[in-house]
Amino acid sequence: MKDIILFVSLVAVFVLAAETPLDAYLDPGSGSMFLQMLLGGVVGIGVAARFFWQRLTGVFRRKEVARDER
Repeated sequence: MKDIILFVSLVAVFVLAAETPLDAYLDPGSGSMFLQMLLGGVVGIGVAARFFWQRLTGVFRRKEVARDER
């Protein structure tokens, strides 16, 4: 696990060090697109956390035994 973290951090350092200046133009719609991506990511993390929480608490819940009523 430590090897993966070290590799990712080294790649990030090299990518940031090799950065070159760009003459880029940001559209007015770029801000709203970034906001949508950010909110979608937050909602996605929330949904994943809820499913994980339900699965985790389901392990510790008591299960009711179905009775045959005749």
